Amino acid sequence: MVLAVMARLLFFVFSIWIELTFLTQFVKAMYRKYTLILLLCLSVLSAQKLQAAYGYFGDCASFVQLNSIFYEAGSCSFIDSPLPGDLGVVSALTLELGEIQTFENGGDDVYFARLMYRIYEQGSPIGGFVEIPMTQLNILGGGDERRQTSSLNIDLLLGLSTGTAYTLEITFEADVDFNPTDGNRDDIITNGSYFVNFETEAPLPVSLSDFRAERHGTSKVFLQWTTESEWQNDYFLVQQSDDLLDWQSIGRVAGAVNSQIQTKYVFEDKTLRKGNAYYRLQQMDLNGQATQSEVVAVDPLKTANIRLSPNPSKGILNIQLDKSAADVYTFRIVDASGGTLRLGTVNVRGDESISLDLSELPQGLYHLYLTGRQHTNLQHQSFVKL
Repeated sequence: MVLAVMARLLFFVFSIWIELTFLTQFVKAMYRKYTLILLLCLSVLSAQKLQAAYGYFGDCASFVQLNSIFYEAGSCSFIDSPLPGDLGVVSALTLELGEIQTFENGGDDVYFARLMYRIYEQGSPIGGFVEIPMTQLNILGGGDERRQTSSLNIDLLLGLSTGTAYTLEITFEADVDFNPTDGNRDDIITNGSYFVNFETEAPLPVSLSDFRAERHGTSKVFLQWTTESEWQNDYFLVQQSDDLLDWQSIGRVAGAVNSQIQTKYVFEDKTLRKGNAYYRLQQMDLNGQATQSEVVAVDPLKTANIRLSPNPSKGILNIQLDKSAADVYTFRIVDASGGTLRLGTVNVRGDESISLDLSELPQGLYHLYLTGRQHTNLQHQSFVKL
């Protein structure tokens, strides 16, 4: 009885051992099978990855030169200056150079490369790219190469509106052959786009080329100014000061708003100003912004001190002026009723007497008025004829 039980137990254990052995062999076989399949798949994927690497751009090898600064566009280490995302307000923007590094993996797969750029108002990516060919510069080893544009001098601001925000988009593109054995060269790759924002300078509201003030007679000052161009110019305030500290607005002249031609302006100050007089213009934009001009001045009225002798006079009247009063003078002799009896011009060299023969005048009170070309303040002296 005991022997029978032990025999059954041994048979059961043997059966389990047989099943486990069979299962182990099955698992090993399946492992070998699917491992081979997995390796085959990985091999195919690796081959595809290698093939896709033909002609690919270097990760840290895209460069542009703007305004004489060499920038790395697609850099991972930034050995040179990184390409800025925003240049702010610029008065000049010149594209001078473009350069890339391509990976060939020993194959002759890159046969043409180009730098491409376009400029558009920020937020409105429209318009096609400008294409600039890049030539092979040198071989870096292992089939890798460096390509570069020839020297450029492209004014990127040409034709752009003033006071406007723009985006410069730069990309590099290459014609490559991913499969050099199939005889086709029809593949194109790009290394993505790089963006630089900038804003063009707003124009000067007024380009003032001339501003002057001149006395006319004894009671007038004429102001004249000329603009070469105007941008949103509303008006000019004419301001005057006697001491350069206290300024008063004495007139307003309308501007041309927008103009690209020469415009002349005139303003007349009719206030009698005997001493120093200073003038400036305050230019006002349509948006309320003000710009001051330079200051111009007119000299004080020049006065010639007159001495008459003898006075009273029996016929000859001598007129004597200061030495500093040399000038060409106009004189007028008026009788007591205001009638002009004599009018003439004399050239006075200064510190000398001028003699007038008044013997034909009847006895009475007369007035002499004298004014010069430079000494414009009218002088008046009375004399008696005996």
